[in-house]
Amino acid sequence: MFNTLEMPLTREFHLSAFQYATASSIYLITTVIMLIPVGIIIDRTRFTLKSIFIFALCLSATGTLIFSLSESFALLKLSLFISALGDSFCFIGSVTLINYYFSELRKGTAIGLLISIGMMGGLVAQFPMKLLLSKYNWDMIISGLFIVSLLIMLVMLCTLDTFNKQIREKRGLIKELKDILWNKKNWVYSICTSSLNLPVTLLGAIWGQIYLIQAHGLSAINASLVTSMLFIGMIIGPVIIGFFSDKLNERRKIMLFGALTITAIVFLLFIIKTNNIYVFSFLFLILGIASASQTLGYALVSENNPMDSMGVAISMIGMLVLLGGATFQPLFGHIMDTFTPIHLREAHVYTEKSFFIAMMLIPLMSLVSAILLKKQPHK
Repeated sequence: MFNTLEMPLTREFHLSAFQYATASSIYLITTVIMLIPVGIIIDRTRFTLKSIFIFALCLSATGTLIFSLSESFALLKLSLFISALGDSFCFIGSVTLINYYFSELRKGTAIGLLISIGMMGGLVAQFPMKLLLSKYNWDMIISGLFIVSLLIMLVMLCTLDTFNKQIREKRGLIKELKDILWNKKNWVYSICTSSLNLPVTLLGAIWGQIYLIQAHGLSAINASLVTSMLFIGMIIGPVIIGFFSDKLNERRKIMLFGALTITAIVFLLFIIKTNNIYVFSFLFLILGIASASQTLGYALVSENNPMDSMGVAISMIGMLVLLGGATFQPLFGHIMDTFTPIHLREAHVYTEKSFFIAMMLIPLMSLVSAILLKKQPHK
């Protein structure tokens, strides 16, 4: 959503690229800090997952309401902080449910479907959001999202089963955390998942549309259509990749292929000199499908940790994924500011050189993940 809201928010609150990216990273940093405590709450307390989900949605709705009422940059950052507190529960709780209900032979497909559904929100935040912005103010649209969140909460109250977790006698918390942190595979697969998520974090979340508009001359509507293809790839990709990884019983090599594909696509974006919307739509679609191979990282982590530590283990991979976004979003913005002349930067116009240098973060980290995956033995 921050991708589409970049223009109205930076103009209304008079933000630089670094300030805007920092606002987005507040959401990610807060979620990172919360993930381990959330995993502990899910693993070690007797709260039902239904009650946890309802509480989390209340926080998210409150943050959305404050966002819509924001009249200052400080209040905007507060709203993102509150929303992040609630949102940090949702994905980990959902993956925990999957690990209770699905065997390893179906886990890749189930997690892929979960992420596909989540990415539909990212899709709606692109072209449909751009159309709404052409008719309504951004604060009215966010107010509408608050009403939608209340409706979702009502549906959850009426339909979600009360799932009582089986609380078994556990190791001490320190021992459990130590076992997870000392598991080398958790670190490798978490770093790789975070790296493969960068196209979504950087191009899908913030910079994709402005890159297409300023570096390739696309209109705002066409740019939003192209970035929507990234999310369409992230919607169809996880299910397809999860299905084949379950069938072939192979996850690591598929992630490796995804990392190499991301590297190739980013270089193609700079080699191809065109403003053809169909070319960019195809490239962003493939980029989204390749990035979707990150979903296998969650399956690999879940397969290499005991069931009674699943919440904390998934929290670790989620923490590194979001920490990657919280780190690379401001870094991307800082590079953009550094390599753009100040008179252009003040008008929110950036050079092709600044885009090129900043976007090199994506293939660089993809190659790092490819090297790490190559060194891992086949399960």
